[in-house]
Amino acid sequence: MAVGKKSTAKDWDESYKNKIHSWNIDGPSPELVATIASNPSISRNGTALDLGCGLGNEAMFLAECGLKVYAVDHSEEAIKIAKNNYKQTNGDISWICSSIENLPIADNSIDFVNDRGCFHVISLKDRKTYVNEVLRVLKPNGIFLLRGSSISSDHWEEVNENSIHSLFSPEFFQISPIYSIRIFSDEGGIAGNLVLIKKI
Repeated sequence: MAVGKKSTAKDWDESYKNKIHSWNIDGPSPELVATIASNPSISRNGTALDLGCGLGNEAMFLAECGLKVYAVDHSEEAIKIAKNNYKQTNGDISWICSSIENLPIADNSIDFVNDRGCFHVISLKDRKTYVNEVLRVLKPNGIFLLRGSSISSDHWEEVNENSIHSLFSPEFFQISPIYSIRIFSDEGGIAGNLVLIKKI
């Protein structure tokens, strides 16, 4: 089963139950590691939000870096697997099953938001709501690491310069240059774009 922008939470649950999750990666992505290593402003005692956390590999890395992590996914099955995988960890992680468009996170409470392939499966009509939630939860000067597919498919929408600049208003956000990357996964990965966005 392929899951993506037209899929329901139930579809994602079935995919995780049947271990059909080709987007998984063993450990944190190199771009997340590089972002944390090169941005000392992301405090080791700060807070992080991992959007579309899946099986929790990147959330776990952030917790190991000393951040209090809120790991959110709308698949109950993904959250269940992640909790089980990391039940012995000393990291501070709250696993949350929730819609990305209505996050149970306090206003101005997050230092760092991480998104590896979540935004690109948000439908075009819901993207503005997603951006508003990121704006709401990020602290001033908080950093958002966004990675998404650079091409559209039946399963996701393209994340490109136009979509980024049209949604993340310069009134509220400072946008870094956009870099072409490969979003690696267990099955090789996809062509993508990466951008660091700072809340003003």
